[in-house]
Amino acid sequence: MSERDAIRDMFFEECEDLLDELHEGLQVMESDGADDDCINAIFRAVHSIKGGAGAFGLDALVGFSHVFETVLDQIRDGAIIPDPDLVQTLQSAGDILSDLVDSARAGTAGDTSAADTVAEQLESVLGDQPADDETFDFETISADFDFDMDLEGPTIIGTDHLPDLDTVSTDQEWLIKFQPFTELYATGHEPLILFRALAELGEITIEADVSRVAGPESFDWTESYLSWEILLVSNAPQQKIMDVFEFVDGLCALSVVPQDADDAAGATQVSSDVALPAPEIVEPPEQDPGEPAGLPDTPIAEALPPRKEPPATLRVEVDRIDSLVNTVGELIINQAMLSQRVRELGQRPPPELMTDLEDYKQLARNVQEGIMDLRMQPIRQLFQRMNRIARETANTAEKPVTLELEGEDTKVDKKVIEKLAEPLTHMVRNAIDHGIEPPDKRAESGKPAKGTVRLNASHKSGHVLIQIVDDGGGLNREKIRETAEGKGLVSKDDDLTEAEIDNLLFCPGFSTASTVTSLSGRGVGMDVVKTAITALGGRVSIASEPGVGSTFTIVLPLTMAVLDGMVVCVGDEMMVVPIAAVEEAIRPKKRDVSKVGSGSIVFENRGDYLPVVDLGEYLGHPPSKQKLTKRTFLIVRSEETRVALAVDQVIDKRQVVIKSLSKNYRPVPGVSAATILGDGKVALIVDPDPIAIDTRPRKTAKRTSSTLKEKPHAA
Repeated sequence: MSERDAIRDMFFEECEDLLDELHEGLQVMESDGADDDCINAIFRAVHSIKGGAGAFGLDALVGFSHVFETVLDQIRDGAIIPDPDLVQTLQSAGDILSDLVDSARAGTAGDTSAADTVAEQLESVLGDQPADDETFDFETISADFDFDMDLEGPTIIGTDHLPDLDTVSTDQEWLIKFQPFTELYATGHEPLILFRALAELGEITIEADVSRVAGPESFDWTESYLSWEILLVSNAPQQKIMDVFEFVDGLCALSVVPQDADDAAGATQVSSDVALPAPEIVEPPEQDPGEPAGLPDTPIAEALPPRKEPPATLRVEVDRIDSLVNTVGELIINQAMLSQRVRELGQRPPPELMTDLEDYKQLARNVQEGIMDLRMQPIRQLFQRMNRIARETANTAEKPVTLELEGEDTKVDKKVIEKLAEPLTHMVRNAIDHGIEPPDKRAESGKPAKGTVRLNASHKSGHVLIQIVDDGGGLNREKIRETAEGKGLVSKDDDLTEAEIDNLLFCPGFSTASTVTSLSGRGVGMDVVKTAITALGGRVSIASEPGVGSTFTIVLPLTMAVLDGMVVCVGDEMMVVPIAAVEEAIRPKKRDVSKVGSGSIVFENRGDYLPVVDLGEYLGHPPSKQKLTKRTFLIVRSEETRVALAVDQVIDKRQVVIKSLSKNYRPVPGVSAATILGDGKVALIVDPDPIAIDTRPRKTAKRTSSTLKEKPHAA
């Protein structure tokens, strides 16, 4: 990869962060109104993207962002008031800007018609607003370091931009010290553009300090060697001068002070990121005729204190992280094997050896946690992407909808985020298209005309919980069943619970839409959702109340590499139950176990009656010959359901490496993955959630405690 390609990749990586800031700012503008900080943040993002795009000759991106930036500049100046229609146009412009960045990154032309349409809308917003002083024309400027050039005298630049001196007040002289950091160039900024902006305020005299420029043998083009001292003669106030450098704030060392000693005594020094020493009033020394008056002898690089370096960051390819994760997994397996070999010696090992093994185990765990933390990312970027999906769907369906985001800082495995985008897109679209009623129907129900869809993410019991909640009309279960019967998915004689009817939505080809539209009717949305979530080792469930709304819940593993598990014995097999799902392990007493109906067993646990599931029998093993009172009950929870898993014995608690079962075999109900134990044997990792869900009773008469006690089970 060439150096130019590396810088180009860096620019597009920076664009990802800038676009996140842009969309977040536009969202704040829509919900809370536009304050100065919000508008400046949006403007900065668009301006930075435009500057970097110009450096790489991305004309389409530069042209559109320039129009976008012009509208934002008018909003900053108060010439345009951002009403709801304009905010909607700005959000569309943000979406187009994202598309143009993606197209430029992929090297394709993209859909220019959409960009032209939004650009025309932006230009119509400007209307009779004054146009720019000159047509925007980005010109790439090459740096030519001629070490034999004459640097003795000051240089006047930008004379073609200088105003008529007769119209400029010369009452005030300003001394500006400007030293750009490396980051200023990396983000696409150009000092010459800043100097031209200063020239529009008055007459400027610029002297460059090249004392820090390295020789050819040690020259590093990525470093920032130059600094400048600028003498500005202008009647502009200090704040207006500082505004020129607004978009390089934090990327340079800057000082703007008046040259007049009387004014300098009470002047406030303004700096960017680095505090410059306050000017000291001294008698001016005698100077040579060729030396510019008013400029100090000390180079600016020496006058400025060393700046505080920002935290160092490093962008690493995901494949490298995955390789480290696999290596750490093998390290953990190796540690488990060593511990197993020590136990198999048949004698008590030396305490020193056990201490070393425990240290090895802790070290492996620390390395694993550190590596996994590199993979964990906030889900904010994915949630922010849903804003566009919601806007486009609401416009197509002609339904006013607000998308609320909660838990954006919840960290999720990067691989989970990447694979979650498509199913989440389908669910947001369905919530708006099928869930939210039309405005007139909502008014009849006493609801606000504008519907609400809420995306919420959180951590719960070692899982990531994502909910899509809408305040629509809820699921029409009669229509769902009627459609399922018409497609032959169920028969009229089937006795289905509400949950089973809801789950018909996930059947391939199922759709309740009467006509095929751009949003629905083909019956692929929810099938795609379930397939994608299952592939991630998760599950999706539905809760709906007619007239109130629906909640779709996605439960995913927190990580896809390592988990803490409880090793249990079921018959002749070893299995692993995730510790995060286990509330407690209990050896049952005879009086607490009762038989209900034809073979069903319940366990009384602190006043609650929990269904008992023989884990081995559930997974296809022969029924255990041990009495229940000799076995161990693991109390596990799935959402609002608790169940007692009966196992023969609890062996140990240890950290295990997750190995995908669906990739190497096929999905198995009640099993989420597999792992390798210390003795080299493969053990299944139990998924308690589908087991607990299968134990939910159908809609029958409620059992009472007296009924449960009538038939004690022969434990």
